Amino acid sequence: MTSWGEYQGNRWILSEPHGEGEVAEFAESAGFDKVRETSAALSEGVTREATWRIAPGLYLHYFEYPPAKASFVLVSGNERSEVDKFDNIVYRYFEPVERQDLLRRVDHSEATEDRALALRQLGLGAPNEADPDILARVRQAVSDSDPRVREAGVWSTFFPLWPEFGPILETVAVSDSKEELRELARFLIPRMRAADGNP
Repeated sequence: MTSWGEYQGNRWILSEPHGEGEVAEFAESAGFDKVRETSAALSEGVTREATWRIAPGLYLHYFEYPPAKASFVLVSGNERSEVDKFDNIVYRYFEPVERQDLLRRVDHSEATEDRALALRQLGLGAPNEADPDILARVRQAVSDSDPRVREAGVWSTFFPLWPEFGPILETVAVSDSKEELRELARFLIPRMRAADGNP
């Protein structure tokens, strides 16, 4: 998502009432310098970004992602240990939406639109390492009878890009009844492989 350093922390989805104002207040009170701010329609569906420099080679980002009706924060930088350290600080300060809450939203959403939204949020908030519970929800989603749920299941792989999603997307790419979903899966497969260092 960002070129601000080699490593990225988790995408922490902010819970209400947290938003950009609180992130800005946190950053400014800590003396971080704002180095980027844009509200343009960015790639990947992000429509707003604000970035602060924590220290040389270490950054705090705020993003808004309308497809999931969510905003989130992310730490990036050049040193894994520093990214992990500040990632934990951000988690403790903002108390973001927990993984179990994201899973429950998927499991207990009755309306199709609500389940599709919950799946997109689940993918957005997925950890950097593959999680079997999330993988199971995505497998279920791409096999659903409703194409809106299947589409959300495919899009939920967009941010995590785990190699474990490969077989799921490959199945969609060849067997889904909707051509647009087959094309979407074919679009995501090389992106996932590139993220994993494969051609």
